[in-house]
Amino acid sequence: ADRYRMVPWCAERPVFDETAPRIVEGDYIAAMGGEGRDYQTLFDAIKDLPDIKLVVVTTPERMKGLNVPVNAIVYTTIPYADAMNIALHSEFMVTPLISDTVAAGHGTLIAQFLLEKASIVTKAETMDGYCEDGINSLTVPAGDPLPLREAILKLKNEPALKAKLTQNALKFARSHCSEKSTVDYFHGYLREKKLLSKHVESTVGCVPSFGEPA
Repeated sequence: ADRYRMVPWCAERPVFDETAPRIVEGDYIAAMGGEGRDYQTLFDAIKDLPDIKLVVVTTPERMKGLNVPVNAIVYTTIPYADAMNIALHSEFMVTPLISDTVAAGHGTLIAQFLLEKASIVTKAETMDGYCEDGINSLTVPAGDPLPLREAILKLKNEPALKAKLTQNALKFARSHCSEKSTVDYFHGYLREKKLLSKHVESTVGCVPSFGEPA
């Protein structure tokens, strides 16, 4: 294990037409992604909150057998730009994972950090190093709708907390998940192994930016 090093997910702010008309009108919270998601727990958390509208963007497979409450809207297989439009105009976002060990959601998480969205995230081993509860996100146990419901209401009713999480999440993503930070890491590693001149400087754009499909 000591031979492994954790390098945060590399991404830049999603590129799409941010001036395009809203896909969804009114106030709503959003969740998106298809891998390793637990939307039934999220649906159970908001089904008794009629004043909260939830918009989910996912895959058809992820919705099979789920009970969708009346205050939720689900979009499947929509264009990337439309998914980002929904994220951009949401009040905040939720990333519900199916377990505390599943490796999923990182691309979506960093995208919403960069879009300046406060986030509620399932507490998972694979999110260690990304999410600090009460600092840059709110974390909740996997598979339990009650703590998730409480977190949604907390974020909905405490604008100062939402602003704090938003600012810290954006700072984290810009500091640790940018293309430049990733290039700097690999340059440092190569210098450590004496495979790169110490005079070589990092340049943004040397590595691709990866994003998780909506």
